Amino acid sequence: MQNHFADLELEVRKYLADADLRTRVLEDLAQNILRKMVEMQSYRDGNMIGYARPAPTSSVSFAGAIVKGVASVIADELGIPIKPKKQPSKT
Repeated sequence: MQNHFADLELEVRKYLADADLRTRVLEDLAQNILRKMVEMQSYRDGNMIGYARPAPTSSVSFAGAIVKGVASVIADELGIPIKPKKQPSKT
């Protein structure tokens, strides 16, 4: 039986071999996970002030260390080695 997805898998792996693209993919996934966590917590806590509806979680955005931290956890769970970026040298 022929695996019809073998070519697609090969193509995706080729794209993910690019470190910058892989980082963006992991950061996008981290954003989605964090949004889901906020959404679940908001509904669990009943965070509705008066009759105002909470902002859609799709409009929520995270930045900095929290995204990098979650992306690192995702990569670790997926068994993806992450190479630390070189810091600019201070001379």
